[in-house]
This record gives sequence, structure tokens and C-alpha cells, in this order.
Amino acid sequence: MSRHWDELESYGVKIPAIDVDYIADFGCAEYVFQHGLNEEWYDPKNKSWCLLHEKTPEFLKEKGYVLTYAPKTNDLVVYLRTSFKGGMRANHFGLYRPGNRAISKWGCGNLAKHPIVEHPIEYVPDSYGPEVLIFKKLRSYIPAPSPSF
Repeated sequence: MSRHWDELESYGVKIPAIDVDYIADFGCAEYVFQHGLNEEWYDPKNKSWCLLHEKTPEFLKEKGYVLTYAPKTNDLVVYLRTSFKGGMRANHFGLYRPGNRAISKWGCGNLAKHPIVEHPIEYVPDSYGPEVLIFKKLRSYIPAPSPSF
């Protein structure tokens, strides 16, 4: 490992053995929502989920998530910052791990270049945002019925 990873390990960051089906280019949202939480509404080819990044709390509420102050393994960790439009914008997603830790994919790209890492919740790149919220899934997402004419 490089000296860079040695330094990260000193802060509690580690690269766990992860069972992910492929090493194609993907980011944190795809890792969390498709591989970690198996959300049917998340399809990286369909950009209808883009509101996830722009109006994150509202979008997650619609999908059955609620804030939690007593997180459990695999609850959703969201790193936010205020967008230039004034709302809270998600810049990064992870899955909660015991001991106030998270597992997430840093950067977009294949795993050789941008690995999945387990880290203390507060230890992420500054660009991911200063606010951290944790959500749990309260109910399954049920899409609104299509109107019949």
C-alpha cells in the first residue's frame, strides 16, 4: 500500500474485503442504494433519481426513510452541504457500521482506483460536506399509481 493509505489507516480508515459483483465504474450512490440497500427505485441508467442529490431529505422521505438518532448496521449515512439554491444537497452516501463508523465508496471509478472503505463517520474528504445525517428505512417505497384515463 502507498504511504497515503498508511496515513489514512492511522485515522481508522481501512479497506475491508467487499463482495461486489463487478469492478465497473460506479460511485457511492450506486454502491449504497443498488448493492447495499437493494433499492428497486435506484437505477443508474435512469436519471429520475437525480433529486436524491438536490433535495435529499425530501427525496428520502418520499422513499420511506426517516432520520434516526439510534442508528443500526446498514442504516443510510448522508453527507450534506448547503447548495447554491439554498437546500441541503447530498455529496456522499455510506452505510452505518457499529462504533460510529461507515462504509462507503470514495470517488467514482473502478475499485482499483477508488476503493470501498470503512472509516469513522466524521473522517471523510471535506468536499463531502460538513453535515452528516443518518436515516433508517421505515417503510417500503410504493410508487404512486398511474392515473387511468
